[in-house]
This record gives sequence, C-alpha cells and structure tokens, in this order.
Amino acid sequence: LDRMVDAVRRRFRVEAASPAAAVVCGSGEFLAAEVAARVLPPGAPIVRLSERWGPAVSSAACAWSVRLLAAEREG
Repeated sequence: LDRMVDAVRRRFRVEAASPAAAVVCGSGEFLAAEVAARVLPPGAPIVRLSERWGPAVSSAACAWSVRLLAAEREG
C-alpha cells in the first residue's frame, strides 16, 4: 500500500495537482479508497461507486474509463 501511495503522490507532483476528492470503483475499490484516504486532504470526499450504485455499475465504470482512455489515445 505504501508503494501505491508514493506513486500517487509522485504523480500529483508531476501534474502539479492535488485533487480535492476521489471516485473509486471496480475490484480494487477498497485499495483505491485506502490510497485516496492517505493522499487527499483530511475530510476530502471519497465516493465508492459500489456503495452509491452497486457492484455491477462499479465494475462497469472501470471498463468504461479504459474505453475512454483508449479513445483519447487513438485520437
């Protein structure tokens, strides 16, 4: 978990950004939520899609995100 937290912090430095919230989903949602809790400001919202809309939507959201990223790369 510490390695993931360090990687996220490094990415924030590269992007010169610090998000104020996180949306986590998919099979690794529990890990993403823990990482977010460690890197976001205290009290920042962490939205778990599985709690909000159920596990099926949470899983589908990951696939949809990958599809959008692939479309961006292809231009």
